[in-house]
Amino acid sequence: MKKIIYPIAIALTALSVTSCSLHDDSDYFGQSAAERIDAAIEADKSLLESAPNGWKLIYYTGTEYTGGGYTYLCKFKDGRATVAGDMSEDYKTCTSSYNVISDQSAVLTFDTYNELMHKFATPTSSSIDGEQGDYEFLITKATPDSIVLKGKKWGNKMVMTPMPASLPWKDYIDSVNTVAKKVFYNNKVTMANDSIGHIDIDDYTRRAVYKSGKEKTEVPYYVSSKGIHFQSPIIIKGEEVSELVYNKAKDNFDVAGTSDINIHGFNPPHFQPIEFFEGTWNLICHQAGSNSEETQQALEYRIEMTKYNPVYLKGKINIDGLAFDLYFQYFRDKGAIALIQQYADDPTHDYAYTNVAPVSFSAGGRFNWTGTLYGNWHDDTSSVVFTWNNIGESRIDSYVFLASNSSGQPVYNESGQLISLAQLTYLQGMKRVNH
Repeated sequence: MKKIIYPIAIALTALSVTSCSLHDDSDYFGQSAAERIDAAIEADKSLLESAPNGWKLIYYTGTEYTGGGYTYLCKFKDGRATVAGDMSEDYKTCTSSYNVISDQSAVLTFDTYNELMHKFATPTSSSIDGEQGDYEFLITKATPDSIVLKGKKWGNKMVMTPMPASLPWKDYIDSVNTVAKKVFYNNKVTMANDSIGHIDIDDYTRRAVYKSGKEKTEVPYYVSSKGIHFQSPIIIKGEEVSELVYNKAKDNFDVAGTSDINIHGFNPPHFQPIEFFEGTWNLICHQAGSNSEETQQALEYRIEMTKYNPVYLKGKINIDGLAFDLYFQYFRDKGAIALIQQYADDPTHDYAYTNVAPVSFSAGGRFNWTGTLYGNWHDDTSSVVFTWNNIGESRIDSYVFLASNSSGQPVYNESGQLISLAQLTYLQGMKRVNH
């Protein structure tokens, strides 16, 4: 019986030593488990604080890399961490405390609120998990050349490398943002001048989608001062594509490591950047009551448009004495906008909300909850022209502002009719107001 027990005991002892070893290669038998852990934590802290210009962290959001990739710069000193990153439009730094603690492994934690480092973990109205970002990391390997981390909650592998000592942080982040602004959403992929596929590269979500026939690959990416780096390779015609290098002379991107595959970024007709739609406009509508648009009286409503985030604009408008804040979605692939269905505040304060609902007056007032009325800029008319995308049973041509209760359900009057607070009837386009 002892011949069986002893080997098992030896194996369990070896397993116990391995599980407590962290990433330290020192002699374990001269120290207790607690001493080994304390020594590893102190070594990690010392290493973190040893980089004179801090570390560059390639960071991924979303469980199993379902989010995007970002660049953080982190400097650690005396229990404080200063952080910068390319997720902020304007360069800034944020400082908070940090620590390295023991939790089955050495864990790097940003243990007080840091606006940048906690950005992707902060809950939002649409997600209690925010963007599934980590601010605590298992340290799986640590050397002066790199520190390998694993997000404690979402599990993504991330790597920190020392920043060059003489490179100012702002200069590096600015160079990253410069490259990011050169990214086209739409990219044609060719080989020997033959079109073989298409890549959507979305700088808002930091995800790339390659499509070729029925084949589709989606991966996150991060941006460096040199180009775009995919978290895992995209296979194109049997070749692994891991990086797109910005070519300043061509003002476009080349595929790293191959001369056969080419990327051609382009904007479709009528494309405009989101900033183009900011400013003061007149929404051009026509009065309801006639089936002929030629005989309808023109109506104009002034609207002030400001950028809310990279995919939404906020418009302040007064419709027949009622002031509304409306959100227009920006479509990055088309460079177009659309007034989307939404719940806005009721300026009369009689109801909980007003439901801004897309409707077809030309089809007798039918609602269309699936289609979109796109607004594209047209140089020939110097205006934004709204066009239905032919999705849904009826052509969207108008919007009605329906009284809604706290559950978002419509409110009816005594006659059983929907209560409409305002209308944008037969929306045709937008004309810029020149001050």
